[in-house]
Amino acid sequence: MTSPVLSAQFGTLMDNFVHDIPQSAILLDFIRPLESALIGRDFLSHTPGDTFYPLWFIAELERNTFLWRNGFSLANKVNFEFWVEVDQLIEKRQKLLGREQGPNPLSPDQLFEQVEEDTPNSDKERVYLQEFFKVYHKISQHAQVLSQVTSQIQREYLDTDKEEKPIIILPYSRNKPSS
Repeated sequence: MTSPVLSAQFGTLMDNFVHDIPQSAILLDFIRPLESALIGRDFLSHTPGDTFYPLWFIAELERNTFLWRNGFSLANKVNFEFWVEVDQLIEKRQKLLGREQGPNPLSPDQLFEQVEEDTPNSDKERVYLQEFFKVYHKISQHAQVLSQVTSQIQREYLDTDKEEKPIIILPYSRNKPSS
C-alpha cells in the first residue's frame, strides 16, 4: 500500500508535468526496454529468425527522419525530448505495409516509408503489430505514468544545462520544432 506522503509527492510531481504531451504518448527511450521485456517474457512473438524490425526500431527511425528533415544530425537528438504515440505509430506502419511498391524510394516523400512487396514476413509483422497493440493497451497507463515520471526526473535531476527541450511527438507530421 502506498503511504499518503508518497502519494502526495507523486501528485505534486504530476502537477508540474508539461500538459501538452498527449495522454497516450510514452517516451521514445522507454519503448526499447518495454518491447524487449515483452519479447523476453513471451508476451510478443518475435524470434531471432524474423527479419522485420521491432517497433522500437521503427520509432527510432521516425526520430531520425524528423532530425534529418529538419536539418539536424543524430548528435542533436539530445536537444529534444521525443515522445511516441504508440497507437499512431502502429497504425502508420500497418498502412505502409499495405502499400504497393510505388515511386522512387529516395524521393523526399518516400524516404524511409517504402515497403517491399507483400511477403510472408510482412504478414508476420502485421500479426506482431496486432499482438503489440493488444498487449500495450493492457499496460499503457502504467507505461505512460512511468514515462512522465522519467521525463520529470531527467529534467530536474539529470539534465545539467536545465534548459527546457522542445517536445517532439512521433510519428511526426508537418509541425516544425520550436527554437
